[in-house]
Amino acid sequence: MLSERTVESHVRSVLAKLGLANRTEVTAWAHRRGLAVPAGDPATRHPR
Repeated sequence: MLSERTVESHVRSVLAKLGLANRTEVTAWAHRRGLAVPAGDPATRHPR
């Protein structure tokens, strides 16, 4: 189990390494690089 402080520390570390200010900027950064797609995007749906 991870403590809340551990997670906060890791998030701060990732933000610093990427030169970003917050999680919103991380989301935009990931979208620009094709690492994330919007929720509900038809391209992400998998046939069952």
